[in-house]
Amino acid sequence: MLTFATSCWPTALRYCWQCGRFPNYVAQAAERYEPHVVAGAALEIAKLANAFYRDHRVLDAGDPDLVAARLALVEGARRTLARALGLLGVAAPAEM
Repeated sequence: MLTFATSCWPTALRYCWQCGRFPNYVAQAAERYEPHVVAGAALEIAKLANAFYRDHRVLDAGDPDLVAARLALVEGARRTLARALGLLGVAAPAEM
């Protein structure tokens, strides 16, 4: 059985780790008055999300559990990037 962990573990781990650290980047940016920290974190998340989406099928991954797990990753990046853009005063596109 193909599981989420074995199918895309290295990419997904980096991706989740970066999204999970986003609140730390926000706190650092606020403490130091350095909004570029948020922009840099957003750029890194966008790069990882792009690499994940490029390398791994999402909607037609086959196994419904795998599709659901991958959709959750994509949604997590979408929310994190929307938060980052909002903090920076940049309007996020409704869709791409």
